Amino acid sequence: MVRLFYLIILCVILSCSSGHNDKYGIYIPNNPNYTLKGKKGDKIPKELDTINVYEFYGYYSNNNLIEDEAADGWKGYKKFISNGRVYSFGTAKLEEKSLDPNYANKGYYIYNEKNKEIKHEVFTNGNGGQFVILKYKLSKEGDTLTSLENGKKNHVYIRFIIPKEWKKYKINW
Repeated sequence: MVRLFYLIILCVILSCSSGHNDKYGIYIPNNPNYTLKGKKGDKIPKELDTINVYEFYGYYSNNNLIEDEAADGWKGYKKFISNGRVYSFGTAKLEEKSLDPNYANKGYYIYNEKNKEIKHEVFTNGNGGQFVILKYKLSKEGDTLTSLENGKKNHVYIRFIIPKEWKKYKINW
């Protein structure tokens, strides 16, 4: 009887799982609920680079920009696609294969021209798994993305030019 009770408890716990790892090892929610998926924003600004990537540079602390010196050269990247898709990944050495979206955290984005703001929605494993919308301001030249948190500058990404001969991956989500 006790074994049956423990078996039932185990089944209940496993059935409450909110996601799984896909064949590439990326955690995927069982019931993706992106609010920005399929939503139409304003026209994407021509300054937003959808060819190259944006590399994490640093963060603001007490209104001062601090360059983040990551251990082992590990850096985070964002790759925007012109169809409202965006993916994020991290690597110690940026290579052509690093741009494969199958090994990245996938998301969606829209642009709000009135606020001059890019909204980027991504799924995060934190707090039991949740969808988060990050807000970014794009510089006039399109070379810098600055995230905003409660109206204050937070993380900074700087455009990184990738070699033209690198493979262009297809987006299938």
